Amino acid sequence: MAVLIVGAGMVGSQAARQLLDRGETPILFDLAPNLPHLATVLDPGAVKIVRGDMLELAELIAAIQDNGVDRIIHTASFLYEGVLRRPYAGTKLNLMGTLNVVEAARQTGVGRVVFCSAGFIYHGVWEGMAGQPEQVVDEDTAMRLVSDRPRALYAVTKLSSEYIGLSYGEQFGIDFIALRYGGVFGPWKGPVSGVPGRFVDQFARPGAFGRPIVLSDPFLNGVAGGGSFLYCKDAAKATLLAAFARPEDLKTRVYNINMSRTYPIHETIEIAGRVFPNSPVQLTPEVEALLLGQRYQRMFDITRARQELGYVPDYELERAFTDYAEWLRAYEGE
Repeated sequence: MAVLIVGAGMVGSQAARQLLDRGETPILFDLAPNLPHLATVLDPGAVKIVRGDMLELAELIAAIQDNGVDRIIHTASFLYEGVLRRPYAGTKLNLMGTLNVVEAARQTGVGRVVFCSAGFIYHGVWEGMAGQPEQVVDEDTAMRLVSDRPRALYAVTKLSSEYIGLSYGEQFGIDFIALRYGGVFGPWKGPVSGVPGRFVDQFARPGAFGRPIVLSDPFLNGVAGGGSFLYCKDAAKATLLAAFARPEDLKTRVYNINMSRTYPIHETIEIAGRVFPNSPVQLTPEVEALLLGQRYQRMFDITRARQELGYVPDYELERAFTDYAEWLRAYEGE
């Protein structure tokens, strides 16, 4: 049997590489796969690439039936800024794409669906915790349905997709798992649209080549500087653990996936100084004022993922910076 990965992006490509390392032959389903990026992660000839639109249910069903698929990893979505720029198209893709994935699984009898969600759904809760030095949330953190609701459409699409998948599981027997990623970053050949990725890139891309690191964007450093990060290789690792976990080990089916601790921005700057010693960090006055006194910790509790999936991150921030810089020097150049 085979694994269908919907979306050949940053996490999807790494998951495909790790499946190849396991001796599997993954199928990448994507409307417009980034072939130059894939070539930096794996041998494109070793995977099967199906060009298809997840908004077309028939195309998903055909990909499943034609390739003997028994597991689906659903990574494809518009990210935060994509939904912000194109709210109708982004909401339609994220919600209807997930609905089509689980409906295709229902119609074809696929054994398991792993959905890549986002810890961003907690932001409404975090706003209610403002002023607390530790803002730690687990998967069952109480959310007041109005005041703590997700504020951004992107987060709403992710939480709604979780509910769709879980309801399909309860009513139609779909073996569904949702993974709430922290701020994913890492190798990607092309424009980076995710806020966490752009936050890290302002350190890694100049730092890899010994250029000064300039923190100038108050939005990036204010929103993404809370410290919950996840390297894309660990995101893929957790996703495969979920894809192949024994059903009897899965108690909750919704899991936070993150590094083992937080890295608030002042510590991120210190780590960048060690990894990129030839790249001094410069703060504009606006960012310096924003960061003055910012020491809170915004953390996803990953206890359940550790206990039920066996997930332990391989990449803390310093190792992730180092690995990412090696990829940048090998494939991006100055």
